[in-house]
Amino acid sequence: MGGLQNAIMSLAAIPATRSLVSLLPSVKRFRRLHMAGGDAEEAVEMARDISRSGGSFGLVQIGEPVTSNDAIGRNLAILTEAMDMLGRSGLDVSITLDVNDLGGAISKTASLRNVLGVADRFVRAVESREAETQQRIKDGLKPPTPVVGGGDMIMVDITSIGDQQMAMTTCEEFSHHGVRAGCTILAALERSETDAKELIARRSPVRLVEGPPATPGVPGFATPSEIRDNYLDLARLLVSEEAGINSAFPIFSVKDAALAKAVLGIVGQSGWSDPYALELPLGANERLQEALSSKGFPVRLLLPFGERWWLYPERLSA
Repeated sequence: MGGLQNAIMSLAAIPATRSLVSLLPSVKRFRRLHMAGGDAEEAVEMARDISRSGGSFGLVQIGEPVTSNDAIGRNLAILTEAMDMLGRSGLDVSITLDVNDLGGAISKTASLRNVLGVADRFVRAVESREAETQQRIKDGLKPPTPVVGGGDMIMVDITSIGDQQMAMTTCEEFSHHGVRAGCTILAALERSETDAKELIARRSPVRLVEGPPATPGVPGFATPSEIRDNYLDLARLLVSEEAGINSAFPIFSVKDAALAKAVLGIVGQSGWSDPYALELPLGANERLQEALSSKGFPVRLLLPFGERWWLYPERLSA
């Protein structure tokens, strides 16, 4: 996202200028290309279209800033509604949830309570979908075709370089409550190799992102070339023999064609035959999306939704 667009987003964050900014052609185009909808219903409809075409997805709520327990409650109410709608629609219950949306930075106790609540709704949404599928079979109808690289999942995301440990802990908590939960790891951090090995051993999905440069005092990598080199080293780990033995499911966030090509080369050289996915946000690098899909590679689209579209850069910056 360019500097001008970031400036426009900043103006949209100001209530006094938001309505005027919303009328700009560039803003209307951005919302049309990059947002799956203003609410869960619109996002689920787009998820249905993607699933029908053989693609996989992860819904991402652009909610209100997490400044209080009330704000957290409102965000999670919308997110769990989206999970229910996915289940009732016969779709994968697949969401990407920022670790801070659970309130860990405000209260660890509240965060654990929220994990339990989201996990309960996730399990019920999956059960609802399974019951609907069984009913279709009884009625002589064809059940939905499973999507390669899809499946029910809560992917725990990170938007800050310092949140990876909290994300690892949250992912483990979700798993304890019967949820297929994955974790995002940042190639900018040295610790990500250890975290990747732990997630592989847990049989948890792993989402690999380059991430922002490591900040001073944080062991990691500061230059784009260093971050990319470590990303590719981690990609090799995620399709290693050990990862295959543990049925790892790697999701590779790819920003550009060069990175996608490098990842596909690593996957091919490893002889990896298990599911994996190449992930891009909706509307980002559409030429790359089309090229990957046309060649049969598994593409996973992040589907941002919500009324606060101007917060997109903060939510999908990694």
